[in-house]
Amino acid sequence: MNNKIFILALLSSHSAVFASSQCSNFTGEIVQKVSFSEAYNAVTPHAPKDEFETTEQYNSRS
Repeated sequence: MNNKIFILALLSSHSAVFASSQCSNFTGEIVQKVSFSEAYNAVTPHAPKDEFETTEQYNSRS
């Protein structure tokens, strides 16, 4: 039982250090809500480049 608690304490402290180093640039940022369609459009992937499509055409639609 004590070993499980010790391992859990080690893992949680590592996670806290990792999170604080990864999220430090978001400290003080203000979050604003967006509509579902705005969020969906921001993360929706574009179709891959077609073999008959030029790079310029591909970049213009992404």
